[in-house]
Formats: sequence, C-alpha cells, structure tokens
Amino acid sequence: MPTTSEKLNTTEQRFVTTRDGVRLSYEVLGKGQKTVVLACGLGGRLYSWEPLIESIFDDYRIITWDYRGLFESPCRDHSRMSVRDHAEDAFCVLDNEGIASAAWAGWSMGVQVVLEAASMDPSRVDGLVLLNGSWGHTFSTAGQPRGISLAELVRFEHKLVEFVRGNPRVERFAAGLTNRVSIVPVLLLSMLIGRRAFSLRPMLERYVSDATDPDNCSTYLLLLQELDACSSYHRLPTIAAPALIFSGQFDLMTPPWIGREMARRLPNAEHVCVPRGTHFLLAEHPHRVVPRIGEFLERKVRWDHAARSAAG
Repeated sequence: MPTTSEKLNTTEQRFVTTRDGVRLSYEVLGKGQKTVVLACGLGGRLYSWEPLIESIFDDYRIITWDYRGLFESPCRDHSRMSVRDHAEDAFCVLDNEGIASAAWAGWSMGVQVVLEAASMDPSRVDGLVLLNGSWGHTFSTAGQPRGISLAELVRFEHKLVEFVRGNPRVERFAAGLTNRVSIVPVLLLSMLIGRRAFSLRPMLERYVSDATDPDNCSTYLLLLQELDACSSYHRLPTIAAPALIFSGQFDLMTPPWIGREMARRLPNAEHVCVPRGTHFLLAEHPHRVVPRIGEFLERKVRWDHAARSAAG
C-alpha cells in the first residue's frame, strides 16, 4: 500500500488562466469520482493536509490550488487579492476540470474562502469542512474573548502590517526572526500533546519557512488585511450545505467561540471542539479529526450535483 508521501508524489500539477489573466497553479490527486476541494491556510500547501489525504485518497478526487500571489500563482495586481477573488479562482479550477460541484474543506484562511464560495454559488458546494477558521474580520477576533472587540488593537495591527510592508529591511528581519524561532511552536505543542509534537517539527518548520519566505512575505501581510476586510457573518444563515466545524481548545488565532458561533448561525452545522487542540488540529489530533471528516463525507454530504456531473 502506498505511503502518504508516495500518494503526494502522484499529484498532477496543472494550470488555468482566470478571467482577469492570473495563471493559477493547482494540483489534482486521488482515485475517486467525488471531489473534495482543499482551501489551504495562509502559507500552507498540500503537505498540511497529509493525514486527511492518507484517509480519503482511494475514494475521492482531491484538488487544491496556490492562492493568487503566492508560490506558483503569481499576481502583480494587488487590488485583486480579496477573499472573493480566491473563491472565484477555485470555481475557475473546477470549471477547468469539468466539475459541477464538490465538498469543500478549508483550514484557517481557507475557511473564509470556502464560506465565500458557498455564499456566492451554493449549487457548487455539496458540504463544508471548516478547520480552525473564522467568518472574517480576523483582526477583531484572533486572540480576543467573545464579545470583546478592541478597536485600538485592530487599528494597531493594520498600522503594524503597513509599517512592515513599507520597510523592506524590517520585512526581511521579521521574516528571518520568525524562521529562526520555529522551534518555539514545537515546544509549546509538546506541553499539550506530548512527544508527538516533535514528530510534527518537519511540517511546522516547513510551514514557518513558507510563511516567512521573503518572496511572499509582503503578499502574506496584504492577505492578512484582506482577511480582516472580509466577513461572511451576515450570509451564514443562507448557507444550507451541511457543515462540520472544528475548533481547538487552545487555538488563540481562532478561539473556539468562533466555531460555536458559526455552528449557531449555519442552518445545518455541527461543531467539534478538540481538547488540548491548537491552530494545527489536523496535524496534532488526526485520530480525532480524520474519522469525523470521513464519516461526514460519507453520510452527511449531499453529492447530488457531483453525481449528475459524473453521469453527464
């Protein structure tokens, strides 16, 4: 039986040009007929989904893409980097593959992209898996208790991002410093999940390295502001697709109250809060997360559109 790394090596890289001229890179793998779209976190790529890919590889076709402006999807027009643009890009990828609809899974930033796609065209979304994410306004929710919005802190965060983006030397220094302290997340995780945290070090270091790549750092900072500018909170009650929402008990970036609030407002949602979990639930607690996703895809997702697409 192929290992996870061998399965990842079967990935086919493909390209499609969007209607505004951005050449998107995307990847396709898996053996099934039903499609699962993976919307990555900011800075994460296919490797961040390894436990899920291992589980669903034989039964589903899996598609992910590089967000415009990152990695192999360059975009010079920084005025077209909104969450809505990323959702439209995902539709463009599906169109290129001849796929009418799919189940969508988002992690962190990807949750906002998935929710935006579901509100834009519900007919293309058969189900939602939302990991460690928010409906939007991230500067107003990250690390803040429920019901408290520290406006001054939000303004400070925007000013800080703009200061770093406007000073290349500061930007390079911040990226280098973050990369040098990449062992810190591993040490913090070890206090929650024990020795397993050290087995996650290669993945976490790769994520930190990607997220602090000097070639992409300025774009990451811009995307952080775009994530804060976007909100689908008011549209959540209109998203009828079944949804499975995961939060980590100790996730400071997207605290559990956000997941509970999304589950309250989405008409057909279930919320799971994983004890001792942080922002990297899928990697930390695959034995808790992956089986729940597999059951959800099998029993709760409405595959009607996908079935019609395959039959056509």
